[in-house]
Amino acid sequence: MTGNRHNRIIITITTKQERAMSGYETSRTEHQVNSEILGLVNEGHEKHYILDRAVSLLAEYLRCDAIGIRVMDKHGNIPYETYKGFSDGFIKKENPLCIRHDRCACIEIAKGEYDPAVPLYTPYGSFFTNGLQGLEPIKDGMKTGRFRGECVRSGWESMALVPIRYGHRYFGLIHVVDGKKDSLHIGRVQFLENISFLLGIYMNAEDTQEENKKEFSSLANRIMHDLRNPLTSTKMCTELLATRYTDSTDPEINDYIGSISRNTDYMQQLITELGSFVQAYDQEKSVGAQVDLASLISTIVSDMRTVSSTPVEVKVTGPMPEVKYSPLCIKRILTNLISNAVKFSSTSDSPVVEVACEEKDIFYEVSVSDNGMGIDNSDVEKVFYPFYRAVDAAKIPGTGLGLSICKQLVEKNGGKIWVYSDKGKGSTFYFTIPK
Repeated sequence: MTGNRHNRIIITITTKQERAMSGYETSRTEHQVNSEILGLVNEGHEKHYILDRAVSLLAEYLRCDAIGIRVMDKHGNIPYETYKGFSDGFIKKENPLCIRHDRCACIEIAKGEYDPAVPLYTPYGSFFTNGLQGLEPIKDGMKTGRFRGECVRSGWESMALVPIRYGHRYFGLIHVVDGKKDSLHIGRVQFLENISFLLGIYMNAEDTQEENKKEFSSLANRIMHDLRNPLTSTKMCTELLATRYTDSTDPEINDYIGSISRNTDYMQQLITELGSFVQAYDQEKSVGAQVDLASLISTIVSDMRTVSSTPVEVKVTGPMPEVKYSPLCIKRILTNLISNAVKFSSTSDSPVVEVACEEKDIFYEVSVSDNGMGIDNSDVEKVFYPFYRAVDAAKIPGTGLGLSICKQLVEKNGGKIWVYSDKGKGSTFYFTIPK
């Protein structure tokens, strides 16, 4: 998911038995469509990309005149998120529909308000017909204002409206139309219902993740706000004590003041890093700009040398490309990875950090290597967890949030990040940048 915006949502669905019970056997083509959409969901693509690809696959399989997916927003509007075949004029008339005040068959399906006793509805809640122009209830509804009738006016004969839902939660619908009669038999409608059910699971998971993200961000911001004031007061009092007892001959007093000062500084650093983590967690994919990696890395290393006394050599191996990326995001990622490598290389007799970039088919793979203490196999998967600090790294300064921030930023911008490490010999962190 979300993604990734995005966390991945792993879904497995078995529908063969259900279709066999209805007397309809799944074809190979349907399996291919279902499998590709399932793969897109499990790979964590963005919602619009998944829905757009789903419409393309279904249009190719159904060979219908037009198909679209309407997605309901928080205000009850149900515009078309993506579509194929519908005219611009039709979309212009239909996009403003809202479940709160408009009346239409699409509205009934999107709200789940239908009469299961009517033969035109399936048990799942879909509406379909192969003779739209001859349906008297629709024509009567157009006269009374119950139905807007744009599909009738467009001359279509076959139509299906399939709700995208999860349980009692409705997220929108799939709209399929064709000018020929008998284009949509029950098997095809059931296939669309299976696809809509899969999309419903995905959208429900996306919504749940979004709600959890908002709760986490709100809690984290409240904690940071509540901690800053007492820490600022503690810092000021410590500085006053240090001034007053500058000439003290009692070593314990100086030790106490120093300990309070160091721990206050650490807490302030932790709050700052937590703020950066929340910002990365909330951030959507940023607008990209052309970034010269060689120039950026040179600037990062130069800045680090002015504030760090650690004598570590930083090498750039091979050419560095220009990439399209958010300048702030890529700078934060590389700063965190290089500074992390510098800190852990300082444990070596001849510390060296190497930065390289390899061009692949559809992405660039950037690596940052060090020859420091390395990471134990049991810790490799955990180093990207927020606040995680390996036992061996306890003496190395840090908050345990730097790599978590990198992971959030890399994944929000469509890439992946991972690490290979050899205990006692060093580590190499990799991340990808889509072309």
